[in-house]
Amino acid sequence: MNEVKISRRGLATAQVFLLVDAEYSGWRIDEDGTLLAHSSNLPQILVRDMLSFTLDGGAVTRARSETGQATASRADNHAYSDPSDALFELIDTLRLIPGAEEDDLEDLMVDGTGYTTFSNGFDLAVEVEHGGGDPHWTATFTLSKKEWSATLEVRCEWDSLRVPYEDPDLFPAYVLTSDEAYARNIPAEWALAAWAIDHMWPHEAT
Repeated sequence: MNEVKISRRGLATAQVFLLVDAEYSGWRIDEDGTLLAHSSNLPQILVRDMLSFTLDGGAVTRARSETGQATASRADNHAYSDPSDALFELIDTLRLIPGAEEDDLEDLMVDGTGYTTFSNGFDLAVEVEHGGGDPHWTATFTLSKKEWSATLEVRCEWDSLRVPYEDPDLFPAYVLTSDEAYARNIPAEWALAAWAIDHMWPHEAT
């Protein structure tokens, strides 16, 4: 969480970032017009919201959304028209992480290689290797704090199944892949942010 504010009356507000498993429940219209109850599980959703907390004796007695509508992000089955756009948007997901240095992120989006720091003492180094075939590029992210470090690899590949033979240039077909995404059943577009958040909280490097 960030942007924490506490009033003298014991009301605290904060912007909160959560990595959660969600369940959607609603209605689906069948081909003959029949309404059918429908639900599905959505694993590893990135959620951001502004919450208020009522405190009494140092304990939280009530919590509610200040906006009434949380921002939830998941990009299933997404493809890009250009591999550079894929890298740009992958790095842009780091904005969801509290304490990311904005100037560092801007430089990463331009150069694709470099590092960014977070206000809680973690550093993230990025190395991008471009290739002429598949994958089009491979990005290696190294998250570190003091003597601890972890590495994530994300690749940009061409998905030929998305491209019709007649006019391939009109259809986005560059996709992101990551072993982390496969292992945890999350969209590759969120593999970087989810991986970083998972290591930063509640992990404490020593």
